Amino acid sequence: MARLGLLAVVRYMVAHWLGHKAIFGISDKVAEDLTESWCIAKIDRLIGPLGPLGPSVQNPEYESEFRMADELSMGTYKHPDIDGPVPYIDVGTLRQELESLSGPKVDPGLLDFIDSLLIVDHTKRPTVAQALKYPYLRSTKV
Repeated sequence: MARLGLLAVVRYMVAHWLGHKAIFGISDKVAEDLTESWCIAKIDRLIGPLGPLGPSVQNPEYESEFRMADELSMGTYKHPDIDGPVPYIDVGTLRQELESLSGPKVDPGLLDFIDSLLIVDHTKRPTVAQALKYPYLRSTKV
């Protein structure tokens, strides 16, 4: 039970750290009518590629959203107040975003733990039992 409580605390801490950042959601969206593609592009930037065109390979209905997400992820636009191109998706990896937060620094062991849980390929991602044995959790006092 203490382990499950610790996971809830870790989840709360990450949500609290990210609460004031525009790395999730569409609060920083600059493209009209592209919400799904925008979110896919941000997820792709935060945790890594979902694969070639992501799940759209299995479901052609979403192919256009994934293609547009690729364009948004790599594309730029001209902002009237800024000299030079501005990226549509202006966020780094989740690790980079967590490392750049002001306030208490995020423990590198916690970053490694979060990275391991966000591996897209389920065959490489730890099971719940493996995650509960992760060194960061073992070294954290409850």
